[in-house]
Amino acid sequence: MPRDGDYVFASFKNKGATPRTAGILIADYLKKAALDLGLIKLGERFGGHNLRHSLATFLVALKTDPKTVQGLLRHSNVTTTLALYAHGRNQDRAAAQDAVITAFFAPASDTVQ
Repeated sequence: MPRDGDYVFASFKNKGATPRTAGILIADYLKKAALDLGLIKLGERFGGHNLRHSLATFLVALKTDPKTVQGLLRHSNVTTTLALYAHGRNQDRAAAQDAVITAFFAPASDTVQ
């Protein structure tokens, strides 16, 4: 029967007296999920730092102000946030390519858009 003070992710090593560390939770749960989803390949490193990259990419895709993303990640320079942490997404690249192809094959018009 659960009691007040029980940990959801209790440490096996400490017989439930302490919670499991973030690193262990990532290794035991998130890394396995990333493998199952095909986000990483077997043998690739995966840790909490990957989550920072994912957060930056997600927020930029939502069109969050870059300075806000920089602040959340506590980077001193927004270039670090945008050039190193935020990554392009396949669906965004596909949409951009589709827009170019659509424009390329569109009927000619006298107006420039």
